[in-house]
Amino acid sequence: MELKITGALLNETSQSQFEAWLAELPNAKRVLFVGHAPSLAERVQQLIGITGSGTLDFPKAGLVCLETEDCRAGKLKFFITPKLLGVRAD
Repeated sequence: MELKITGALLNETSQSQFEAWLAELPNAKRVLFVGHAPSLAERVQQLIGITGSGTLDFPKAGLVCLETEDCRAGKLKFFITPKLLGVRAD
């Protein structure tokens, strides 16, 4: 597996720039997004078809797993929060 770093997950990246980056992804079996609030939650919401700002409460150190066929839409497989694990994320 190769680690690639991109600016596509930065808060400053527009939705259209993020979508263009997604379109350029190779047919990978697994992709891990690591980013920051609020844009990471917004990106996940967009991929699973949730509308409305702030709908997904994505805490610090939260982990979301999505299943996708085309990296443009997906299904939520699981959502783990530090609180669920009994861990405090400050």
